[in-house]
Amino acid sequence: ASGHEQQQQQHAAKVAQQQQQQQPQQQGFWEGAVQFWRDVRSMGVDFYRTLSVIALYGLGHINESLLEARAIEVGFGKAESTLVVALLCFSIFLCAYPMGRVDDKHGHATTFALGMASLVAGDLVLLLSGQWPAAVFVACGFWGVHWAVVQGPMLSVVVGLAPPHLKGTAFGIFYSVMAVTAMAANTMFGSVWHALGATTAFGLSAAIIS
Repeated sequence: ASGHEQQQQQHAAKVAQQQQQQQPQQQGFWEGAVQFWRDVRSMGVDFYRTLSVIALYGLGHINESLLEARAIEVGFGKAESTLVVALLCFSIFLCAYPMGRVDDKHGHATTFALGMASLVAGDLVLLLSGQWPAAVFVACGFWGVHWAVVQGPMLSVVVGLAPPHLKGTAFGIFYSVMAVTAMAANTMFGSVWHALGATTAFGLSAAIIS
């Protein structure tokens, strides 16, 4: 009986020790969650106003994989359609440095305008060109300019509006918003493409970005 009582006492002591260890962890989790919420709220009105505009941009941005799908639709084979992505990357490579210089010289407003105008131009080329295969490559050129000038300044503006001690949190919020809008946009454009055709999807993108 004495040995059984000792086992019970040891078990009770072990359970109490585990509870004591878990309690600080639970408190640490909740304290961290509360602090995170405070950090999110402290970003300021300008940060979230800008982020809402960027989210609208994300909602109007067609994924480049649909550009490859359009290439197949107008007559390219699956192997040839990969050239579309390669050309898009090459266009970004050619445009990134000179567009960066334009941003340094004229500011974010100019580069944002160029980027959005290039995206709309690419959409309109695909909207109005019918089954002309070369239009896909022309659109790649416009979309390459768009990617070259938008991503960097967009990140710069978002981080610049965040408090100095919350730059990393600002990146996290930015990429979370962009992930959600990208998922919504891809679902929307894929559904529109399936139901109404590619030209309607590109037209909708141009309208949202405009």
